[in-house]
Amino acid sequence: MSRYYDYFEEQRHTNGEVTIDEFIAEAMRTDLKFETLAEELQYQRTSRITLMNELLTCYQYLKEHDMLLLYEAYRNGEELPFD
Repeated sequence: MSRYYDYFEEQRHTNGEVTIDEFIAEAMRTDLKFETLAEELQYQRTSRITLMNELLTCYQYLKEHDMLLLYEAYRNGEELPFD
């Protein structure tokens, strides 16, 4: 018997539309197989563009909220002022 339950109800969305969280999870998969090299290249290009835009959006948010330097310190393993 599984004791796991989801705290958050799954979002409903229209056919063919996914959340960015779902997109990132799919892009991180290493087990995807493609029928042709062209299909794989198209997937990689689309994924790269979408992930790049999401990353830049995150950086912009951190910068606008004066959190970018804290993030960079955390990423570099530096001691944070509130540690």
